[in-house]
Parts: sequence; C-alpha cells; structure tokens
Amino acid sequence: MNRSRRVPALFCGLLLFLGGCSSVRVTTDWDREVDFSRYRTFRWAPTQKTDDFRTGDTSLLDTRVRRAVVRELQARGLEYREKDKGADLLLVYRISSRQRVDVYRDYRPRRYHGRVVAVDRYREGSLVIMMVDPKLDQVVWEGAGVGVIAERDREGLVSEAVAKILQDYPPGGSR
Repeated sequence: MNRSRRVPALFCGLLLFLGGCSSVRVTTDWDREVDFSRYRTFRWAPTQKTDDFRTGDTSLLDTRVRRAVVRELQARGLEYREKDKGADLLLVYRISSRQRVDVYRDYRPRRYHGRVVAVDRYREGSLVIMMVDPKLDQVVWEGAGVGVIAERDREGLVSEAVAKILQDYPPGGSR
C-alpha cells in the first residue's frame, strides 16, 4: 500500500477507535479503616426520589439501577434485605446527566487542505453508588461511573456501568 492510502486508513481507524470509547470511566473510594468482610447484608436506604437524570421516566431507570446493583452485590455474596429488615449496609445512588460539546482539531492529509475543526455533541451520564454503615452513620464505600448515554440499549448501559463500578468491591479482596 502506498503512503497516500495508508494515512487515510490510519485516520479512519483512529476515528473508529475514538467513536467506540463510550465505555464507562470509574473511580472508587472507601474508608481504609473499615473491615468489609463483616458486611453480609444490604438494603436500599429510604430516599426521596428526584428527577436528576432529565432523560424521561426515572421510575424505569430507578428499577434498572436497583436491579443491577442487587444482582452484582448478590454475586459477591451479600444478601439483599427488604425495606423493613435490618442490614449491615444501606445503599444510596445518585444519577445525573449533562449535554457535552467537545471541539478538537481534526488533522487530515494535505490533499484535504490541512486542519479541520470537529465538534462532537453528546449526553454524558454519571452514576454514583454509596454504601453507608448504619452503625457508624457514615459512608464507607463510594463508586462513580461516567459515560456517554446511548440512545439504544439503556438497560445494557446501566448494567455495564453498575458492573464496572462494583467490579472491585469489596476493596482489598475482603471476601
């Protein structure tokens, strides 16, 4: 392949790679003084519902988030308790979204007249999951995920985000 064909092929490959980077970026933090092996049960903390997500029916989104979290924590050996039963951990989550605009220089081969400015518009969502020890009355673990909100398969996106946020729970391999 001659050089003039390689550059556009590399450029297209880079665009496909960057376009596929819509996966969830995750951060976690926890209290290093807490022994996570003592937590065996969890339940959802009573919370006031808010419409932070601004993408439609939050009751459907709420159901998806709660199901995914319960599924992931049960897979890690924790037992889910109903509202009125005691639990070692109380869970709270927050979701939000915002419109993003990224502007960048798009370098093309000379035959396309040099630099071009490219603009990407998309909706970015964040999910924060917090675990509260009711005996200590404090947050002992927190995980956050940020990613591009897809127009299709939102259930899959929620499941992926929750799985990535909780992938290293419990911290330090306490189980």
